[in-house]
Amino acid sequence: RDHNVNGRLVFSQYAHVLPNIPVSVGQDVDIGTVVAYMGSTGYSTGCHLHLEMSEGYGWDYPDPGNYYSYIRHIVNPYKYIPG
Repeated sequence: RDHNVNGRLVFSQYAHVLPNIPVSVGQDVDIGTVVAYMGSTGYSTGCHLHLEMSEGYGWDYPDPGNYYSYIRHIVNPYKYIPG
């Protein structure tokens, strides 16, 4: 999913999830809402789920599947999550 945060392009995704995702893009959720189920897809060594965020470069934008370019843009999600 892409976001405009104070004029900056930011991407977010839950990684390594199972394909039966219980929510839809754009759906409002509350604390406690299940948003995905843990899996072990892609570059994973075990079953887990994590929120991943990147700035200016998303997993499929602008160069689909270029993992090594993408990982340089990953940031700590706490930068964007109000605490």
